[in-house]
Amino acid sequence: MNKLSRTMKKIEYALGLTPKAVRLMGCKVRYGSRFTFHFMNWVSVKAAIKIEDEGSIRLGEQVQIRPYSEIHACDKGMIEIEDGAFFNRNCMIVCRGKVHIGKGTAFGPNVVVYDHDHELKLREGGYTVSPVYIGDHVWIGAGCVILKGVHIGDEAVVAAGSIVTHDVPAKTVYRNQIVDYMRSIE
Repeated sequence: MNKLSRTMKKIEYALGLTPKAVRLMGCKVRYGSRFTFHFMNWVSVKAAIKIEDEGSIRLGEQVQIRPYSEIHACDKGMIEIEDGAFFNRNCMIVCRGKVHIGKGTAFGPNVVVYDHDHELKLREGGYTVSPVYIGDHVWIGAGCVILKGVHIGDEAVVAAGSIVTHDVPAKTVYRNQIVDYMRSIE
């Protein structure tokens, strides 16, 4: 088994699927039109890339995804990750609409990104979906949660542990106001 064959086996294992079509011209692997991957990327075999229903994922060049991270596009979700993005351990992106991550953006460990909320009446099912846009060269600290409808501008910094529920302007530092005491339980 040559080096290329071993690399293809690793990709198939990491994706949990057998590609429908493999195209080596330009050093790309395509899973139909639903997944684009460059050989210049580093994706841990312990990371999970999941595509369900009509979802799609596009990884730019030199993207790094560390172990135990999960990139998940379901329904008609579309995830675009630009060149040079970095995901530390245990990051998770779950997309039902659209998530865009800009060039050179870095995620600390345990970052979560959702572009949807569950409807309040869980038994009836359904989701409220709104796109998430994260600009170029953004730094997102450990343990952050980024929720639907958020736009984070270029070169912004999101402090560790923040829950981002509204837009963050470009070239700013965002952190949550910490509340030590809310109310007593009686």
